[in-house]
Amino acid sequence: MKTTVEPFEAVILAGGASSRLGQPKALLDWNGIPLWKHIVREVASVAEKVAIVGFPEPFAATDLAVARFIEDPMRTGPLGGLAIGLRNAGTEKVFVMACDMPFVRRDAILDLMRNSKDADVVIPRTSDGVHPLFAVYSRKCLAAVDAALARNERRMRSFHSGLHVRELTIAEDNPTWKNVLININTPAELSRVLGKSTCLQPSVLSPTPSS
Repeated sequence: MKTTVEPFEAVILAGGASSRLGQPKALLDWNGIPLWKHIVREVASVAEKVAIVGFPEPFAATDLAVARFIEDPMRTGPLGGLAIGLRNAGTEKVFVMACDMPFVRRDAILDLMRNSKDADVVIPRTSDGVHPLFAVYSRKCLAAVDAALARNERRMRSFHSGLHVRELTIAEDNPTWKNVLININTPAELSRVLGKSTCLQPSVLSPTPSS
């Protein structure tokens, strides 16, 4: 076990089409390595195991090193990816995040885990609302997630009824969470990320082959 919190595995959701950005988010160049690899390294420093759930195309001929890849054959969005991640997890609690959040910080993950006792879902809440793509889910959620998918639901909060959901309020001046919940969906958001970090290289606009 790598931390003093309950052992947990992690799932990184990489099943989006990245249509608004125009290129695979996971392959953006972060300080000389693909963004997915940067995220995996940070998450793996506290999680027992890390799995990437998504479409295989961006990861073809890629050595995932400390992560395993699980294909999402149904391509039903983040909720479908969550179902796959929970179904394949070996721990009761699972940390789940999107693959386009470059400022992920291990202390923020551990903050969620420390607040996950007796909860089925732990979601951070900021002034912008809740952030279900950087959250902790119990495997007890799986039946409810499957039921939501069977109803053709796709919203990440569509399965919460009947579960113990804890919203963790994050203050704007909390240093543990600074920039953590920023993600990249559009060129404009990418520009804002570039303005917040000197780590993201100009070559970000051209997908970088992973090594």
